[in-house]
Amino acid sequence: MIRCRLGPVAVTLGCLLVAASVSPASAGAGSSRPSDVSALRAAAGEGRVRVIVELRLGPNASTRMIRATQRSVVAGALGADVWARRESGSEPHSLSLMSITPAFAATVSAGELDRLAAHPKVRRINADGLSRPMGGGLARPQ
Repeated sequence: MIRCRLGPVAVTLGCLLVAASVSPASAGAGSSRPSDVSALRAAAGEGRVRVIVELRLGPNASTRMIRATQRSVVAGALGADVWARRESGSEPHSLSLMSITPAFAATVSAGELDRLAAHPKVRRINADGLSRPMGGGLARPQ
């Protein structure tokens, strides 16, 4: 049996790497900024917009805790029937649950977006879509 012991230097380096990887937008303790929600609400207009909802959970949250929080937020902001019908494919939100990450994606109206933004367990709401990588991207081989 092989044992590996992490010394204080390795633990400190690990903490620094994790802290450096957190973007400034995610470092805040509040939920989505009002301007972000306003932009998403405008994108929804009279229809719906696809969003990713990040949940407020600790870094060591179990998959059971993630699922329970997803259920609580979906039922509270979108309605209990949405959670009940999620696997049948008959609900209009196209709910996609993340199994390891404390988040889910859904297609929501402006009113539902406001209810999600007001929920105490919601950390941030982002538009669901492709975006460019931050920084220079991958370097080309020479």
